[in-house]
Amino acid sequence: MTTPPPLPNAHVSAAPVRPARRVFVWLCIGLSLALHIVLGLAGGPAQEAATTHALAALEMTITGRYLVGAHAILGSYLDQDLPRAMQALDLRAREDPTNSLRAIMLTGELTGTAAALEKLDRQQAGPLAVPDVRRDVQTLTQIYRAGAASLDAAGRARLLQRYPWFGQLALSHGLPATNPERAAALAPAIRAFFSLFIMGLLMCFAGGSGLVLLIVASVLLARGKLRRQYQPPPPGSTVFLEAFALYLGAASLLSLLTFLLRRSGWHLPPAANLLILLVIPLPLVWPRFRGLSWHDTARTLGLYAPRGIGREIAAGLVGYIAGLPIMACGLGLTLILTTVTGNKPSHPIALEAQGGIWLLIEMFLLAVVWAPITEELMFRGAFFGHLRQRWGWAISASLVAFIFAALHPQGWVAIPILGAIALVLAGIREWRGSIFGSMAAHALNNTIAVALLVLLAS
Repeated sequence: MTTPPPLPNAHVSAAPVRPARRVFVWLCIGLSLALHIVLGLAGGPAQEAATTHALAALEMTITGRYLVGAHAILGSYLDQDLPRAMQALDLRAREDPTNSLRAIMLTGELTGTAAALEKLDRQQAGPLAVPDVRRDVQTLTQIYRAGAASLDAAGRARLLQRYPWFGQLALSHGLPATNPERAAALAPAIRAFFSLFIMGLLMCFAGGSGLVLLIVASVLLARGKLRRQYQPPPPGSTVFLEAFALYLGAASLLSLLTFLLRRSGWHLPPAANLLILLVIPLPLVWPRFRGLSWHDTARTLGLYAPRGIGREIAAGLVGYIAGLPIMACGLGLTLILTTVTGNKPSHPIALEAQGGIWLLIEMFLLAVVWAPITEELMFRGAFFGHLRQRWGWAISASLVAFIFAALHPQGWVAIPILGAIALVLAGIREWRGSIFGSMAAHALNNTIAVALLVLLAS
């Protein structure tokens, strides 16, 4: 198996080595990481009250659609599991009055009108400080006692405006499946059920195939028949560590700016967010400023494909499948932490799945195009390249994976699954040398997540 030619390291080794510079750069990285953590604890954009309520409503929508779709398809086969599922929904919704009403509408759909009315009576007996919620309780009580036909047009429109899909479900309660209004309410639920069912089958097949690939790759690697194509640059330079610190610092300052603007009541439009993101790749110019040629910079970052970009992309996709068992272990740890602590990972970008076409395009471009390119260049390119000057793959990949996972806004309980994904991406980088494989794997991972989210939430 051929390997790419050695990296021309003359410019890299010519960069001056100053311990004080190295300490300063690491201090900047630590401060940037600390700023991200502090913003999260202080109530950053992902933790704002309005965003938190919206994410909780989105979670209720996805869960509710799956349950309604499963009930429509499986019928009585699901009856024994419904009480436990509804109890879990009630527990998650009890701190949010509007989510409690969403859970009641699911109760009316899944366990019957009597159960829904019983919960509505308890809601009326309890403190209803919000007038809008009190009015919603009265509307739902009227629906379940006298039927949706008893509502006037204004009442129907208000319910649909405040609880779009749930309102459809309540207003079509009791109608036959052939009724257009009822069919429109059930269609997203049936789509959600089949989406998760098909995705589950595909992931089981891919996971089994990945386990076989991982075992075969491990055996070949142990026998020396599978060579690592990555060539670490020689030690003695902090150029790419400095570039990563600039990237991290720019991202931290942008997060701080966004945090301060939102606390002041300002919300940046999507177009402004895209313009701000153009600042982040500027650290890629730093190695050139420090004396490296574009050729040396590109080679160190992995921007080469001696066997062709198509082959590198294909290898990245195969590597992603082989890494699925590792990601499954990370997901298992995240689920355990979620169960034990009650914290649930979430990403504010998920809310755009319920937006218009332009928000969906923006979400796709950010998650499937922009993030794989910029994050791979900076994490598995610059940062990983610097660490591999001195340390082996295991230490370098683990440190990169932890920082990569900690910087994402899903919360600390998501660190195991995000870290597992990052380890797989670093493994692909080590195997191929070229960065294009890990970019392709990153894009595939985000494509799956975005597609599933849109199918479940839109």
